[in-house]
Amino acid sequence: MEKKFRVGVIGTGAIARIAHLPVLSAREDVALTGVMAKHLEHAQQAKERYAAVHAVETLDELIGLGLDCAFVLSPKKEHPDQVKRLLNGGIDVFCEKPLAMTLKEADEMADLSAKTGKCLMVGFNRRFAPVYKKAKETYGELAPDVIVAQKNRPASEYRATLEN
Repeated sequence: MEKKFRVGVIGTGAIARIAHLPVLSAREDVALTGVMAKHLEHAQQAKERYAAVHAVETLDELIGLGLDCAFVLSPKKEHPDQVKRLLNGGIDVFCEKPLAMTLKEADEMADLSAKTGKCLMVGFNRRFAPVYKKAKETYGELAPDVIVAQKNRPASEYRATLEN
């Protein structure tokens, strides 16, 4: 039998429910070991819906589950503290975008990843979108000063500048 990765998830909001929890719970190589949410009842609901082993309320509880890796899907202001604690706990981390609100915080997280030898990945999936790939092909190694792009989400406000 192939190894099952013991995975923890922080956050049960829209991105967790739409993109991450359904995929993680369906994978044969993943043991969804723990789900953490600000409100324990949300973690318990996700535990039941996605067949996780534990629902927890604190990061200490989640780290104590012996995880191989964790997905940080919480509000962006929580990312730096959560990511640092996970890395220091010996856990590889996937963090949804944005990694941090400041370059200083992002640098600290990247430095800690290097220091601990634990992987830190940022969920910036648009790098694979056709328009982004075409821009990379067009500009190659050049670094344009400004690129203007429009992203449409009809009838909704979206903070695209930082998050995308």
